[in-house]
Amino acid sequence: MPTSLLSNMNKNYDFTVKLKANDTGSAVLVKHNECYYLLTAAHVCDKHPGDKAVVITDIDGKENEVIPKEMAISPTEEFDICVMKLPEDIAMAIAANVKCATFEGSGYPCEIDGFPSNAIDHKLRIENNCYISQESEVGNELYVKLGEERKDGMEMQYMESGFSGSGVYVDSNGDKYLVGIIHRVEEERNLFIGWKLQKINEFIKGEGWAEIPLIQIELRQHIINQYNKLVENTEFVLKRIKNKIVGKIQLARQEYID
Repeated sequence: MPTSLLSNMNKNYDFTVKLKANDTGSAVLVKHNECYYLLTAAHVCDKHPGDKAVVITDIDGKENEVIPKEMAISPTEEFDICVMKLPEDIAMAIAANVKCATFEGSGYPCEIDGFPSNAIDHKLRIENNCYISQESEVGNELYVKLGEERKDGMEMQYMESGFSGSGVYVDSNGDKYLVGIIHRVEEERNLFIGWKLQKINEFIKGEGWAEIPLIQIELRQHIINQYNKLVENTEFVLKRIKNKIVGKIQLARQEYID
């Protein structure tokens, strides 16, 4: 199925939270040294006064009212980026072990982790049948497409609310990396649009804050194709060897009986 609802959460997802400020959306908690950044879309927090509490709900459903130490909101018509600095005690109660990366290329499989407003159990929903679209190869915008039609009965038009601020993740050598933040769903309903972490770092730097360290990983389609071909060849060779071995055993057994 293209979408999975997780009932048992674990440390792979506990940096994703639901955020209620001016609007309700999703957010990702990132730790840099002893500073905790909460990354989301600006329209989720637009017109929210920085001296009032926002409500952060973790993956276990625990709510925390938090007054951000600092909040930076870009004009929504420009970047649609919001970054908050959270108090250490609140941030540590959630978690912040996410790895962050910059990348090149497209066609790479990815997932979007967020809290759409109509999720059946109000818990984290993972869109895990997505891939990075070719439009992402130019500039700092991130384009993510669903790989096929949904099979869980939900239409995208009913899923977009609440996904703003969701993290986009890729797997590289078995490790999960955050590569961007979603800020809207396109009208065709199968295209998510967000910002790469490079752009979010530009915004943070403009505020005079420390940038998020990004590991550089290359995600190129020809590498994926080579890997898939290697796996196919390996399975074919193993199957052929297995058939030969089984055939020899059966032949030897028959000779023994005769």
